[in-house]
Amino acid sequence: MRFQVLSNYGGGNNTGLSEVQFNSADSATSVPEPLTILGTLTAMGGDATLKRRLRGVKSKSV
Repeated sequence: MRFQVLSNYGGGNNTGLSEVQFNSADSATSVPEPLTILGTLTAMGGDATLKRRLRGVKSKSV
């Protein structure tokens, strides 16, 4: 892989890359990031906890 840097916005000989993405025509499936998976699991767990608490409040008030 070779990058041709056309500008580095400030002069000098140093250049940095903040994000680089490589795509392939063969790659049809995507893999979610670990934080996306963790966030989904946390939201699902919070939802289950909230439902359990609401069921407990309803049964105590009856």
